[in-house]
Amino acid sequence: MAELITNNGNGRKRLSTRIDLTPMVDLGFLLITFFIYTTTMVQIATMEVIMPDETPSPYPPPEVPHHVAMKVFLDKNHKMYYLTGYDAMNNNVLAIKTADFNGEHSIRKALIKHQEDIRTAIANHLPGSNATDKPFLFIKAGSNTQYADLVDMLDEMTIVGISDYALLDLDKQEEAMIAKL
Repeated sequence: MAELITNNGNGRKRLSTRIDLTPMVDLGFLLITFFIYTTTMVQIATMEVIMPDETPSPYPPPEVPHHVAMKVFLDKNHKMYYLTGYDAMNNNVLAIKTADFNGEHSIRKALIKHQEDIRTAIANHLPGSNATDKPFLFIKAGSNTQYADLVDMLDEMTIVGISDYALLDLDKQEEAMIAKL
């Protein structure tokens, strides 16, 4: 540790200190080890969103069959509305349904029901249906939509197992439709 030398041998008293830094080095290695261990334990959770290329495509966008289509409109105050099937493809305001992230009318239940409807359409050989059909969601967010709602919606889709979707902006007609609700 520390020692104090009081006599140097020729009669003079000289005070000298010597500090042993071995415990400080041990503490430094312990701190370094702790920080390395804790930073490797923390995994940053990110969600990968593949954005389309900005250049226009010479090909028309692929058509989505009516029975697999579902439009989800995200609104302010954590409100959302959705349409499925023909209603989604034609923006039928009369068939619009309200949903939230939990409760009796949760979006998860609506997504599961939509998947079941697609399976039923395939089983009943609905014209235009195919055995490989999967749900396709159009997620439309307005200017008042909170970012957390979009992330929560993507989380719900991941939980249910829906991987095909498009993120779109609300057009003027849809904004007016939602404003009336």
